[in-house]
Amino acid sequence: MTIKEAAKKLHVEAHVLRYWEDELKLDIKRNAQGHRYYDDRDIRLFESVKAMKEEGLMLKDIRNAIIRAKRAKSEEDALDSTEEKNEGNAQTIDCAKTAQEETDNEDKPCKPEANIKRTSSVELRPVHTRIDEAEKELEHVKIEDEVTDVICDKCGRNMVIKYGPHGKFLGCPGFPECHNTKPYLEKIGVACPKCGKDVILKKTKKGRMFYGCEGYPECDFVSWQKPSDKKCPKCGGYMIEKGSKLVCADETCGYVESKNDKEQ
Repeated sequence: MTIKEAAKKLHVEAHVLRYWEDELKLDIKRNAQGHRYYDDRDIRLFESVKAMKEEGLMLKDIRNAIIRAKRAKSEEDALDSTEEKNEGNAQTIDCAKTAQEETDNEDKPCKPEANIKRTSSVELRPVHTRIDEAEKELEHVKIEDEVTDVICDKCGRNMVIKYGPHGKFLGCPGFPECHNTKPYLEKIGVACPKCGKDVILKKTKKGRMFYGCEGYPECDFVSWQKPSDKKCPKCGGYMIEKGSKLVCADETCGYVESKNDKEQ
């Protein structure tokens, strides 16, 4: 099925599937036109990924779990290959012995297939079931939510950090009774030079990171460079970090010092 059909079946947006594919480094098949083509196995895998995401599992942890599942499959493939090789050696020995015994009877050639050891499905599970079993085990993996000091304004619980396709966000631990969510504000420990509130790390629609005041839109402070809590000794303005240096944000001031000087 196409990516739109897969997204509809999984109840997610198409860009979410593309994001998961890139982050998890999944090898999704393509048709002659170069478009993604999803089979039932891909859908089952994405269903597992979606379930784990809803449980709060990070994509890097899901990626590691997929790697472990593939490694288990490779190990079983190697085991199968070794068993086949051993069986082949046994057949060669049996054939040599039979040939010696039947020198006078060329009408009775050795039949290797008669010596093949039949392995029951109980003794050796099909290889493809290993990944399916690993995925089912991952569905039960849970990670404790990181509790914050932000109070849910709907039910009064302390909100927790969750992970979505676009990064972190705050969710109410009372879900599904309470569906309240809030954006996650990553504070950098520096006060806004304009209003004194916390400066937070933010992201543009195109994914570029910048720094702004948590009091937006009342306060319009923004900076592409990380602001410092140190004041400029020359003009009294705020300073920003540029590599290994602290630079006054006021270009007309021009004051520069090493970050090591700040640490000393």
